[in-house]
Amino acid sequence: MLLGHLISSVLYHLTKLIILIRPLIGWLNFCENFRLKHIKRALLIAQLRLFIISI
Repeated sequence: MLLGHLISSVLYHLTKLIILIRPLIGWLNFCENFRLKHIKRALLIAQLRLFIISI
C-alpha cells in the first residue's frame, strides 16, 4: 500500500516536471534550429564568396 502510494507520488511529480520542462525543451530546440540555419547561411555565403573570388 505504501509502495503503491510512493510510486504514484513519484509518477505525479515526474509528470509535473515533464509538463514544466517540455516547453523549455521545445524552446531550446527552436533556438538550436535557428542557430543552425544562421550557421548554414553563413557557410553558404562564405562558399559563394570563395567561388566568386576563384572566378
